[in-house]
Amino acid sequence: MQGDTLLGSLVLDRFDQPWFHCRFSPTPAWEPVRPTVEAWTRAVERGDGDDHELTAALEAVDALRLSLVPAPHSGPIHDFLLHVEGDEARFRS
Repeated sequence: MQGDTLLGSLVLDRFDQPWFHCRFSPTPAWEPVRPTVEAWTRAVERGDGDDHELTAALEAVDALRLSLVPAPHSGPIHDFLLHVEGDEARFRS
């Protein structure tokens, strides 16, 4: 979620502590957010030691003010890491 806007749905495939691996089904509202989250995912996966790039990418994702809502009538999770590649995602909180 971004505010009241649903960006997509995550369906759990497996848990590999501390990561939840999911299938991701985006809504059309995901499209403006996608480049920022994908840039963060690429920076982490590169792992080339460029702390400035990694920090900048994380700050850009944080600025999106995304949240996870795990189930109806439960509170949102605001503190988490999310990686999305196409229809696959993983997160940890």
